[in-house]
Amino acid sequence: MKPIRILALTLASVVAAQAQLPTLSREQLLTLKARQAERTQAAETWLQQNVAVLQLSPDHSFKLVSAKTDRYGWLRARFTEQYKGVKVIGGSANVHMDPNGKIKLTHRVYPVPPMAVAPAVPASSAIQAVREAVAREDGLLADEDIEAQLVLWPTIEPVAAATRLASGLPGPKVDWRARSFALVHRIDVISETVPARVYKVDANTGQIIKVTSQEIPENANGFHFGKVNLPVVKDHNNVATLLNSARKLSTVHGLFKKNPYKGNWVPFFNVADNWGDGTAYIWGEPETATQARIETPAVDAHYAGTVVLDMFQKVFGRNGLDGKGGAVQLRPHSRENWNNAAWIHRLGVSISAPSATNLATDSSPMRPDRSMIR
Repeated sequence: MKPIRILALTLASVVAAQAQLPTLSREQLLTLKARQAERTQAAETWLQQNVAVLQLSPDHSFKLVSAKTDRYGWLRARFTEQYKGVKVIGGSANVHMDPNGKIKLTHRVYPVPPMAVAPAVPASSAIQAVREAVAREDGLLADEDIEAQLVLWPTIEPVAAATRLASGLPGPKVDWRARSFALVHRIDVISETVPARVYKVDANTGQIIKVTSQEIPENANGFHFGKVNLPVVKDHNNVATLLNSARKLSTVHGLFKKNPYKGNWVPFFNVADNWGDGTAYIWGEPETATQARIETPAVDAHYAGTVVLDMFQKVFGRNGLDGKGGAVQLRPHSRENWNNAAWIHRLGVSISAPSATNLATDSSPMRPDRSMIR
């Protein structure tokens, strides 16, 4: 089968446009929110009319997942890709509609070749196979209700070899494609008596083709905290980023930026989801340091940020640092000798020391620009 390319649009134009969005009056915003259902339907109709533009066949469609009107009056509608009514794992389209009805699109879709989606193995047989597998590994599964979802699961491969700088910064962009698609029953097993797992059962043969544990192992090694579990988010290619979606907490870095406040901050990402090596990172040679060593301060920052936000929520009932669930961004590796951690409310960021060594020895930290703090 000929490899199928994945199409993707960048978010850059959307982010750039949002930076210059006009402020709406309260009445205008309320009117747009009242029309959200109507505008969402228009977005779905537009998306379906442009299936061919996305190089998808008429058998493709999109299913609404969520829709929200933001404070600028933009509708943000998220859809999942469907093929003959079956969900395509990883396929999605995000429609951004401005107050005047103009649409921008960000998406990653998988052109599925002609194939049948009627399963030879019914969901009941797949569930029974999973029960037997659990019984062999963990003892009998209790009579919890287990449901199976029929999905198309793509096998992903890079078009070009992934490259990284030694520091962990991204190298040339990697394109991806779906080599093939498998029709599977996805079965989530969540029980108090056995480990939580996701089973994927081939809908044509009944064979269990993949099992993913939902248990969270120790996946990081910090300098101050040692081995810890870091909350991360993985994309459909299993690439993890330091993002705690539940707390809207992200950890990024600005290495090689002479003026990081005006530059783009880069997410930490890791294919193996194994972060840091526990050794102190010393500022000055980012191009020769290993990725794991550069990640170590990020491990401490991300873990500490998670603990603090959890404490605010569980102990004080406070939703985030601002009390409104606002996003928080941590920036280790901010600058050389920046040892005075600071919360910059206007930017929604916290700047932390670049290394444990500098934190312990430097007595003359740089101070943030007065214009940055309000």
